[in-house]
Amino acid sequence: LLDNAYYEMLLQRQNRYYEQVDAPENGMKQWAVGARNQPGGNIRREMQRANANPLFMLSSDLALVANFTEVLQDDETGAVNCSFNPNDSLPDCPRADTYAIVEGFATDQASFLATFQTVFESMLATGYPG
Repeated sequence: LLDNAYYEMLLQRQNRYYEQVDAPENGMKQWAVGARNQPGGNIRREMQRANANPLFMLSSDLALVANFTEVLQDDETGAVNCSFNPNDSLPDCPRADTYAIVEGFATDQASFLATFQTVFESMLATGYPG
């Protein structure tokens, strides 16, 4: 199913929020998706539960809605000094220039599908060098 759910999720709709956590494999930062209705809203606690398998987003995903340029703490791990978590003491992440586009796609599925169709047809028609 091709729809705009990805953009809705980026805007933390569907009662979700993001928290930056260490990836268990390499210690690099990833964004875990947590449920706001969890007691205390703590993703780390949710991840520790038996059989917990949270959804993760990369910084490249969230860079569509947040500008990490001024809040980047560690270039190697990708740690930032801002938060999407309403229960966190860190300041909110600043909005990216592309926030309005994401918001438009999240609220208007027809617009997303029309734009996707145009870009996809262009990709198929022009291909790529290689």
